[in-house]
Amino acid sequence: MLIWLAALAVALALARAAGLSGAMVALNYNEGWNAFHGQAAMTGAALYPQPPSLMTNNYPPLSFFVVGLMGRLTGDLIVAGRIVSLLSTLIAGWAVYAIARRMALGAMLAVFAAVLFLGKLLAASSYIGIDDPQMLGHALGCLGFLCVISGVESTRRLALGALLLTCALFVKQMFVIQPLALLIWLALTNPRSAVQFAGFGVVFCAIGLGISHVTGFDPIATLLTARSYALDWVLQSARDFLLVSFAPLAAGLYMLRKGHVRKEQGFALLCGIYMALALVIGLYFSGGAGVGRNGLFDAAIAGALSAGLLAQTLRPTRAVLFALACLVPLGIAGAERAAKPDPATRETATREDIAFLESRPGPALCEFLSYCYWAGKAGEVDAFNTVETIEAGARDEADITRLLDAKAFATIQLEHTSRFADLPAFQAALQRNYRVAAQSPNGVFWVPILAPSATLTRD
Repeated sequence: MLIWLAALAVALALARAAGLSGAMVALNYNEGWNAFHGQAAMTGAALYPQPPSLMTNNYPPLSFFVVGLMGRLTGDLIVAGRIVSLLSTLIAGWAVYAIARRMALGAMLAVFAAVLFLGKLLAASSYIGIDDPQMLGHALGCLGFLCVISGVESTRRLALGALLLTCALFVKQMFVIQPLALLIWLALTNPRSAVQFAGFGVVFCAIGLGISHVTGFDPIATLLTARSYALDWVLQSARDFLLVSFAPLAAGLYMLRKGHVRKEQGFALLCGIYMALALVIGLYFSGGAGVGRNGLFDAAIAGALSAGLLAQTLRPTRAVLFALACLVPLGIAGAERAAKPDPATRETATREDIAFLESRPGPALCEFLSYCYWAGKAGEVDAFNTVETIEAGARDEADITRLLDAKAFATIQLEHTSRFADLPAFQAALQRNYRVAAQSPNGVFWVPILAPSATLTRD
């Protein structure tokens, strides 16, 4: 009953996310950014623009083509990305269930693992149902994980698993944890399969790099994109994860202690290795600017599987108490999230803002690129990466201030708490060349200050 109630709560949260898929509301900064790159992938424009362009692309190319193809059906790449995210979430949730079943968990405990995974993501993040490739990568990765553990002795399954896990890497570079955990586990339990798995991975990565080179993708350049890093962000992610997922985390670390190389204990060892890597690497990722709680999504998967394995070994009373320890923090976090204002209430304001942008002929700078995308404007400035590169000293602030001094933008949309607030030269150029024309829940809209008309004199 406890598991079914948790599953119902997850289903309702997924339904709420699905209900926003067609809403003309910016759910996340990433949405417009991904939409413009998906548009470039489909139109043959530069997918990896170079300076002096103020647009940056530091993701591998695969997701842009997947969402771009879906966009041909929907007519809106942001909506397409949301649909891909939702479908990927369902696939990833099913894959976690199937992995748990392959690990010899009963059906209800496999549901428990899937619910823990999905509940964690829904309660403590905003990545479900937004135009972002995070969930597409997890769907591919979890399917690859399932293939590998389902056919350790099967060359075909190892190859398919390596292919899917490689595809996940070409969605986002951060999907290295699952293949690394599987490789270590195979090396300990089946060295021959480990060699095959690694060989397939190298071959598929080489093929992927060759194909991606045509799009302009440079893996080294994207990895070295300027990005600030802060220990405070690591500590915040650790606190967030512990508050919501303490019991699954403990289960994962217990699996590492319990697991050993005998075949019948191999899955406990795998979950322990997976949790340890996901925690260490995920926390490292989470210290980078722009990386949030998604850095620990692999830890959520490892914790969910570990919790299922541990619950199966407990007596019924203890299993119920353990399940409560896993689910109650998720319920509290989910309730707090559900109590936040419904984003759909901003849709009227968003449509008015888009109409305002459309009414202003000429280029626009949108800090949230979604508004420029919906208004039919070109993507001119990637605010996040532009500020990051300027603050890192990799770019001159004059690259953007000279555009403001030339009044190159007919309209500028900035958030109420703008990323550009820390750039004094930008703020000075904005104040001397632009004036506030409108404000809404979506930010502040600036337009150029018109030069005074010349005074006619008569002799």
